[in-house]
Amino acid sequence: MRPVRRIGFLAVALVLPWTQTASAGYMDDIGYTSMVARRTLASQPIPNGSGVKVTQVEASLDVNGTQYLPYTPPSTIPVAFSGKTFTDKTGIGAYSSHAYTVGTYYYGNSGIASGIATIDVYSAGNWLDTGFLRAYNRYAPKVETSRIINASWVSKDSQTSDADAIEITRRLDYMVVRDNVLAVVAVNNGSTTTVPKLLGQSYNAIVVGRRDGGGSHGPTSLDVAGRSKPDIVAPGTASSYATPMVSAAAGLLMQTAGSDVHASKELTIKALLMGGATKTEFVSWSHTQTQPLDSRYGAGELNIDNSDRILTSGEQEASAVADVGTTGWDYDTLTASGKTYFFEVAAG
Repeated sequence: MRPVRRIGFLAVALVLPWTQTASAGYMDDIGYTSMVARRTLASQPIPNGSGVKVTQVEASLDVNGTQYLPYTPPSTIPVAFSGKTFTDKTGIGAYSSHAYTVGTYYYGNSGIASGIATIDVYSAGNWLDTGFLRAYNRYAPKVETSRIINASWVSKDSQTSDADAIEITRRLDYMVVRDNVLAVVAVNNGSTTTVPKLLGQSYNAIVVGRRDGGGSHGPTSLDVAGRSKPDIVAPGTASSYATPMVSAAAGLLMQTAGSDVHASKELTIKALLMGGATKTEFVSWSHTQTQPLDSRYGAGELNIDNSDRILTSGEQEASAVADVGTTGWDYDTLTASGKTYFFEVAAG
């Protein structure tokens, strides 16, 4: 892990050497190729994230805190992002190769969410402090108008107190619900590292690890210890690149959900991503009644085809008498008596 900027209350670091990339076949691995084939056969449109505004939060590459943009300001946009509109929310940015590569997986024209065209970009330190979350400030976090936030960086635990981490993460959790935005955050690299104190122990964000098991994992240590993280994994060769794969997949689901009030909830999108994840590729994947997620791979590997099937099968209302579909979802509030869903299971 490379420290890249010291700010007032913590150090922020990239989650990987930014020269690494995922294999060219990652679209097959995450179910995108099979989704396209299935939708094409059914003469259905292929979602690409069109109409979904996003935010990218980046740790700067330099000690001055300026290298965090995926383009060269003021207006030199790489071909990979042609047609897209960027807003430098921190306002002092210069080009970052790490931000560029994250962007290619997140909203790049050769990626799965090429239709995403409006991107706000922050430096991590500014986003944590006065720019957005306003940590240690009597004001609430600013209102987020994006639908997805991608954070491919971690804090340096040795320079982040438990109290600071809890304060900031609670602000993130609050903002996610208030503004209906999906926050997608990375764990650290290294199979022996612990889950980062900051953001990685969030309740409401979706925390992303590496399919190869090379990222931090295990129970949370703050704000109720023992919760399993990560929530899901993806095939990036490092956490920074696995994370925007999940963000991009979320963009496809949000486009498909459209104006449906329940389907477009950040909680529904998170549940669809985790519910569609595959586990058969992990021979050691296991869970228990008290630990519903695997300690290393979470819900499993991102599979946008499965998540899209669940979403498009429609909301299935609880009923004490009627069957629901074998595929689908529901957004509801539990009561003391719970909810009942009946469905048919084929013989065998």
